[in-house]
Amino acid sequence: MREVQIYVQTLQQWRKRVFTVETRYPPSVYTAKISVETAEELSKDDKESLELTLLRVLEEKLRSDFKLLLEDTEEKGGFLETGALEKLSKKLERYMQKAVAPYELRQWSAAID
Repeated sequence: MREVQIYVQTLQQWRKRVFTVETRYPPSVYTAKISVETAEELSKDDKESLELTLLRVLEEKLRSDFKLLLEDTEEKGGFLETGALEKLSKKLERYMQKAVAPYELRQWSAAID
């Protein structure tokens, strides 16, 4: 098993009631993208809480998962082995379900490209 250092590069923005986050995980070639649309305008505190919760999912939990999978792979160049990306996508979906449960959302989406 080799040691891999994973970095994060995150872009985030609010547009009205829609919060989007895109996080890259160099040296991996993958990007995680999440988007949530709130059912109504959130208070400043609720907005900040939602942001921090979602950033924690992408910058801590998913980063750790990427690190473990990249260290275990035989693949080179930041790619994951077959099936690993699907496994990671399912983890992201579970993390998101738990993270957004306290909020009243119109919709949300999460994907890894």
